[in-house]
Amino acid sequence: MEKSRITLAVKVTPKADRDAVAGWRDSSHSELLLRVSAAPESGKANSAVQRLLADSLGIPKSTVQLLRGQSSRQKLFAFSMPAADFEAWSQQLPMVGNDAQGVQG
Repeated sequence: MEKSRITLAVKVTPKADRDAVAGWRDSSHSELLLRVSAAPESGKANSAVQRLLADSLGIPKSTVQLLRGQSSRQKLFAFSMPAADFEAWSQQLPMVGNDAQGVQG
């Protein structure tokens, strides 16, 4: 299967109880909400997000690149994987943000 380069906007909550992919912020799947237990200091939270994404997607951590948002909760990551696999992964995630109420899945 041919791999596609995928960019993913995420909003991170550092110092959470546990690392977790919370779900999509809206019905357009434009931003993923993540929680990491690491503190936002010395790149610890960024590394935790990178590891969480890689583990969740089933890809090597080294292939997940932080493009934007080094010191922000709003981040943009890029990675390569088959588009169909990413689509299947993204469809299984819940909606937890603004559009979560009233949306049937």
